[in-house]
Order: sequence, then structure tokens, then C-alpha cells
Amino acid sequence: MNLQKADAAISEEVRSKIREGMLPIITGCASEQQIPMDKIKEFKEKEVTPTVDDANACFFACIFKKTEMIDEKGMFSEEKAIEKSSKFLDGTEELDKVKEAAKNCNSVNEETVSDGEKGCDRAKLLFNCIKEQADKFGFGLPA
Repeated sequence: MNLQKADAAISEEVRSKIREGMLPIITGCASEQQIPMDKIKEFKEKEVTPTVDDANACFFACIFKKTEMIDEKGMFSEEKAIEKSSKFLDGTEELDKVKEAAKNCNSVNEETVSDGEKGCDRAKLLFNCIKEQADKFGFGLPA
């Protein structure tokens, strides 16, 4: 997905703040999950949204846990997602979209997963939901 599509919804300044804030988390999780940084760099340079598969689901679980979007029980936290997002958004309209998207993604907690509190399976479900919601609301995902 090309990030240019979402420029109207999220400014480049906000994207830059998100990237800056997420870099230490992404770097740490890449190290923990043994994901080569050149793979992360490749996604960033190509400005494409990564796909989540069984090979990298735990990497995304790590990111979601460190941002508190997935709690210690391996469940998505709608409240934390909204709280964290609100720090980057200025307008009520954008925050309303995030609230609706988070509410829509809360359904991932109803799905049966095989790894319980580990959260890798749920991270895959959550990432796909976030991607779908970002496309729907024109946010795009920061690369």
C-alpha cells in the first residue's frame, strides 16, 4: 500500500513522530525475534505495508505488547489503542475514526487462537484488522 494515499488523513509530521516513537520498539522486537534489520529496512524503503505470517507474527506480537495494544493475557486492548493513538492526533474527526477502527478490531478477541497469552496468533489477526481499518478510513500504515 502506498502511503501517499493517506496523506490527507495523517500529515507527514504525524507520520514522522510515529516512526520516531516506534523505532526503538521495532528495533528491540526485531532483535528479540531475530528478524534481520535489513528486512525491516526493506519495508521502510519500499514504503509497503508488511504482511503478517506465521514467520513474523511473534515480531508483531512483541510490538503490540510493548505499545500495550495487546495486554499480558494476549488480548487486544481497545482502550490502550485509542489512548496511544490520541497522543499523535490533533483533530476530533481523526480520533473518532481511530475509535471506530479500534471498536471494529475488538472482534479479534473473540477469535480462538492456539498460543494463548503469547499473542502471536492474535497479533496476526489484529494486524490484518488494523490494515483493513486503515484502508477503510484512509490512514495508511506508517512504513
